Amino acid sequence: MRTPFKMNTDLAIQKIESIGGSKTVMVRFEIINLFDNPNWLGPNTSFGQSSFGWITEVGGFPRLLQVLVRVGW
Repeated sequence: MRTPFKMNTDLAIQKIESIGGSKTVMVRFEIINLFDNPNWLGPNTSFGQSSFGWITEVGGFPRLLQVLVRVGW
């Protein structure tokens, strides 16, 4: 049996600034699964159950946000 199409959109924005000499600060903002699309698992393959062939579960993960600050010298 085939599973439904899976779609995941990620976004990352990064900025690097010099803070004097060779020192830098990097700020990075990441969003994983930007549009919070559900990724459905495959259909139930347990023959004889009332939910046979139905898609009833969501896999993957919800929208995740993270911020990274990095100082280099």
